[in-house]
Amino acid sequence: MSNFKFKNSKLSELSLGKHNLIKEPFLVCSIDDFLDNKLYKELFDTFPDRDFFVNPNPDKGGKIALDGRSYRVQQYIESNSAWKEFTESINSNESSEFLKKLLDSHIPKRDIFQNRRWITDLNFYKTKSEMAHDDIEANYIRYSFEFSHMGNGAYIPPHTDSKNKVVSMIFYFADPEIDWSKYSCGTSFFKLNEGARSEFKSWDSVHLESQMLKDFYDQSTVFHRSEFKLNKFLLFIKTDISWHEVKPMQLPENITRKAFIVNVFC
Repeated sequence: MSNFKFKNSKLSELSLGKHNLIKEPFLVCSIDDFLDNKLYKELFDTFPDRDFFVNPNPDKGGKIALDGRSYRVQQYIESNSAWKEFTESINSNESSEFLKKLLDSHIPKRDIFQNRRWITDLNFYKTKSEMAHDDIEANYIRYSFEFSHMGNGAYIPPHTDSKNKVVSMIFYFADPEIDWSKYSCGTSFFKLNEGARSEFKSWDSVHLESQMLKDFYDQSTVFHRSEFKLNKFLLFIKTDISWHEVKPMQLPENITRKAFIVNVFC
């Protein structure tokens, strides 16, 4: 039985300055050895292989992924006790109360997310959200779960994520038999330089291409790189300038970068 809870994890130590925490230009936190070793192994051993990803989410950079919108993902989690208990512990009012207390002051407010209490839509993907969102004094949020593989040549171009995302959390599932220090598979975070194009400050998520991409690299600076390694946890806040990417990877053909992504949407 999984006893994972955010409030009992290393994330609860964030305010004590025990982990890699960056607050500007937007909050990014990375924590090593995040999960209990036994739980990590259970999840790693049952992480879906590439054959699982029938009709994966469309992605220009070659990332192979499926999330909670897929009935296939819902059924997989439901049928696997380790993943079922792990995701249920995250998709809870208790998690929302903890994350709100920990992160709310760092989350920029906008039209769809104001300074108000959080209500968790626990069954959003199972019921297609039949919850009545009629309490104007609340932020209605949902947790999305995504499995992903990224192989040789795969990448994620610079982007800021969708407007209705609030928090992104990534659990890295690195194969312990691989020396990942040989490969650059982590996530890079950017800050805009003074005088950067105004288009680079926007709540809309755009995957940059051509001249815009060149201008972005010329007018931004990497302020943090999160190394991909075994049992690492990464969290960051969505803002209008929360630019991040995964560079094209050079990996042996039989190796993939496995990650489990938990997104909090409003």
